[in-house]
Parts: sequence; C-alpha cells; structure tokens
Amino acid sequence: MSNKDKFILIFFIIIITGFIFYLFATITRVDINKADIANQAEISDSGNSNIFTEQLKLAYRSEARLIFYNYNHLIKSPDLTEQQLNQTKEQLLSLKVPGEYKDLHIKFVLAVTMMEKYLQTNNNEDKLSSQELINKIKENYTWLAS
Repeated sequence: MSNKDKFILIFFIIIITGFIFYLFATITRVDINKADIANQAEISDSGNSNIFTEQLKLAYRSEARLIFYNYNHLIKSPDLTEQQLNQTKEQLLSLKVPGEYKDLHIKFVLAVTMMEKYLQTNNNEDKLSSQELINKIKENYTWLAS
C-alpha cells in the first residue's frame, strides 16, 4: 500500500470519526413520558366516547318517544291485551339505554309491568300505580310527551 493510499484511508477514518462525534454532540434526547401518552390516549378515547354517548342518547330518545306514544294510545284502548303490553315491554327491553336515562327506563318498564298485572288481576291499584308512574315520567322527561 502506498503512502498516498494510507493517507486517503486515514483521512476517511478521521472524517467518519469526526462525523460520529458530531452526531453524538448534537443529538437531543427525546423524553417520552408514559403518563403523557396515556393521557393523550385517554383524551382521544373520551372524544370518541362522547360522540358515541351523544349518538346513543339521541337514538334512545327517538325510540323511547315512539314507544311511549304508542303505549299511551294502547292504554286508552278498551281492547288492550297482555300481548300488546308484552310487546311494548319487549321493545323497551331491547333498547340500549344511556346512563342518563336508566332511571326513566326502569320506571317505564315498571309502569308497563304494573299495567300487565292489572290486566291479569283486575286490581285497580295496579292500574292507578301505573298511571301515576307514567304521569311522573311525563313531568320529569317532557321530551317524551312531545
């Protein structure tokens, strides 16, 4: 190997070593805080969750309003049957209920069940209890009656 080749080889080694030192000197450490990542993921999930919750509320309100309307017409009919009430209750039980409306939902199912019991036993107390519960529901959830 000639002196010229040795010189070129040493020159490249010095250049590469200098470049490596330069990279180490200028590199900045990126701190990844796991708590920040988890917080960002939570914020992202809560945004999606809020959208889903609002959609669930709208769907529930729409379906519950229709069932409530039909139920009010059913109970005014002289030809009311247990089968009709059972269908109404099944419709109610098939709904996905947002947390905000669980109390309403339970009261509505209970009112329908009381009316079913009235048809089975002819006990006017059950009918009156059902009607009182429906009236309370109307007062507390005015959007149902509209």
